[in-house]
Amino acid sequence: MIQPWIIIFFPKEKFKIKVSNSTLKLLWVGRLLPRKGILLVTEVMSHVKEYADIQLTIVGDGEMRKDLENEIKIKGLINVNYVGAIPYSSVKEYYEKHDLFFFTSLRDSGGIQLVEAMAYGLPIVTLALHGQDLIVNNNVGIKCPVSSPQETVLALKEAILFLHNNRNILEEMSNAAFKHAGQKTWEKQIKMVLTEFY
Repeated sequence: MIQPWIIIFFPKEKFKIKVSNSTLKLLWVGRLLPRKGILLVTEVMSHVKEYADIQLTIVGDGEMRKDLENEIKIKGLINVNYVGAIPYSSVKEYYEKHDLFFFTSLRDSGGIQLVEAMAYGLPIVTLALHGQDLIVNNNVGIKCPVSSPQETVLALKEAILFLHNNRNILEEMSNAAFKHAGQKTWEKQIKMVLTEFY
């Protein structure tokens, strides 16, 4: 399948991978819409809130903002920092400061955020569903099955804990993510089409 993505935020030079043994910083970026699975995010984070060194930042705004804020309050999610809407040009600063990208869309053609995040060395934890299932491979992230809500929440939780407890694998995925994103520029995608189909 031809996947001609364009990368908006691709570092001009090799980005320094920054995986550490301290706090695991997760990032979620997107519109707060029902299909983006934002309440799935809060459910997963409620299952890891006893880990003080796992923190999530949510960037974005939309119709589910109040629902998100209520869930954060009701569930006592001190491990979740909701930033809200920010200028698009500032999103890259969040990619630079985080370790792992959390993508929970329940219906999506293939979020550009995935390639942007990988361009900054962020491995992906996502669902084995739709576009993200094609974009993310096992070298750059963990894709969790979509079955029952309880099983999906558990799988996402376990994926986060696995990378939290195995920083060497997180670092390997980080390097692989950066390289994988580097193949998704228009120039390289066009070259691939010309090479493979003409």
